[in-house]
Amino acid sequence: MEEKQLLTKELDAEILQLIAKFGFERAIKVMQSMTCSDRIITNTHKVDLVVHFLKIKATEVFDVPISTLLTATDESSKQARMCSYYLLITYLDMSYRSVGKYYKKSNRSTRYNYKKLEEILSIKSYYKELYERFVVLERLFINYLIQLNMK
Repeated sequence: MEEKQLLTKELDAEILQLIAKFGFERAIKVMQSMTCSDRIITNTHKVDLVVHFLKIKATEVFDVPISTLLTATDESSKQARMCSYYLLITYLDMSYRSVGKYYKKSNRSTRYNYKKLEEILSIKSYYKELYERFVVLERLFINYLIQLNMK
């Protein structure tokens, strides 16, 4: 129960910050663009833009070269890809197969990494550095989606 109250207070604080930053009308539009059923996924060109944006930001946040993002086997590159899969599947309702096509990975590999990150996020205190990077990437991604939906 106490955790629920903390989450409610955190949500209230974030909503107030959103209103302070954008004003009431724009804050409502931002929230509507995040929750509307008309997904960005319907426009293939926009999906390509979003995936490209996510690849670039993932390489910046995880400090890996863009040229090796899809093929490198070092831990940072794997984490960058894993977070990207998770964000695309979670926020755009993309299938494992369609995400895998953008990253030249199999359906099985994409699903495995999605589930692995899901587990990691449930025990975030153990994976503190990865979690912090994920939060940064997630915020950048959400802001980009909002900007794309507002246009």
